[in-house]
Amino acid sequence: MFLVSLATLIGGGLLLRSATDPVHDFDGRGTWATLARFVAAEETVLPRAFTDETIYVSHSHYPLMMPLGQVVSAALSRRSLALFSAAPLYALFYPVLLVLVFEGGRRLAGRQAATVTTLLASLLPVVASNPDGGAGGVYSDLPLACFLGGALLLAIERRFVATHAALAGLLFAGALLCKNEGMILVPVSLAGALLVRQRPL
Repeated sequence: MFLVSLATLIGGGLLLRSATDPVHDFDGRGTWATLARFVAAEETVLPRAFTDETIYVSHSHYPLMMPLGQVVSAALSRRSLALFSAAPLYALFYPVLLVLVFEGGRRLAGRQAATVTTLLASLLPVVASNPDGGAGGVYSDLPLACFLGGALLLAIERRFVATHAALAGLLFAGALLCKNEGMILVPVSLAGALLVRQRPL
């Protein structure tokens, strides 16, 4: 109960701050928000800026799932993308990460160890407030970790369940669509999951 209360308090604080504080981190402003603006301006996932060699766009070949999330979130909130802060969208991955840490820890070492591990993870500044990769910024590292972690937990389950396998596939696809690093991490994770399934958690 204490763990849930603490995570809720920190997560609520993150959401409140992200909703009222502008995006400061470099990747948030220079990469993900910029890609989202190009997509929104031309209403296509392949705007001219991505293919015209005379236009410089930082990381124009990055996967577009998170920028698309910004575009859709702005549209649903009926706000201009220029006035919309994507930070709350990224902050929502903080509680997801804690759930994954707890579940992974529970499988490895039991509920008590999982509780302590999750408590420590919830207090780490690099996870909770760091603007350069943590829930306090608009980097896609945290979403990538959540998609990959969720997929792995499903992929190494002892009993095969078709719906879980399908969901794991979707989560692996989400990891691929978060960042280019997913192209390396997903195959490695799949190989690791196959090995673990020989001696499942």
